[in-house]
Amino acid sequence: MSQIVSFLDDLARATPLFLVLASFIGYYYREKLKQVLSRSMLSEIETLKKDLNKELAEHSAQLQRDIETYKVSLIAEAERVKATQDVKKSLALRMAERKFNALFGLLDAHTGFDTSVIVHAETTLAGDAALVESAFMDNQSKLMEQFGQYSAAASTANAFLSIDNRRLVLTVRDSALRLLSSRMTHAEPAAVIFNPVVQMAASKQPVYYARLPAACQG
Repeated sequence: MSQIVSFLDDLARATPLFLVLASFIGYYYREKLKQVLSRSMLSEIETLKKDLNKELAEHSAQLQRDIETYKVSLIAEAERVKATQDVKKSLALRMAERKFNALFGLLDAHTGFDTSVIVHAETTLAGDAALVESAFMDNQSKLMEQFGQYSAAASTANAFLSIDNRRLVLTVRDSALRLLSSRMTHAEPAAVIFNPVVQMAASKQPVYYARLPAACQG
């Protein structure tokens, strides 16, 4: 019995010390655990920061590449648009030059031609018959050559003429050809001022000389 009492007494005496020791050990390991957990969390945070920085760097690099690619595409598109505009401008200039040359070529071919045809058809020359006939045929040949040049110039300019001006040119060509064909030799009767073809050709002169220069300028 005395042994039991002694054991209980020793236990009672040792319990506070045990509790203090247990408390100290618990505190120690708790702090250790906190340190371990803290280091683990810091390590994870550092790893996460590194991963985030790496992803951010990759995204930034990709974004920069995309921006550079977009800039290159914009430059290429701008150059393509400029090249297209240059081509259109060049074509427009070439077309304007062709129009200018064609219309002024027609105007140059026409200038004086209609009057020369009318005078040739109406004029009766005096003098040696052979010489007169030779001079007449030479002039007829020159006028036919001019008519061919005029017809070629009219065909070239046709695409640049309005419908009304095309009709006017056709009328002048028809009148000139009919006048030249109406008197193939000097011996044939000269055309008179009252000849309908002469009157038509004469009436078209002021209209022609008003319209054609305007068409050339427009």
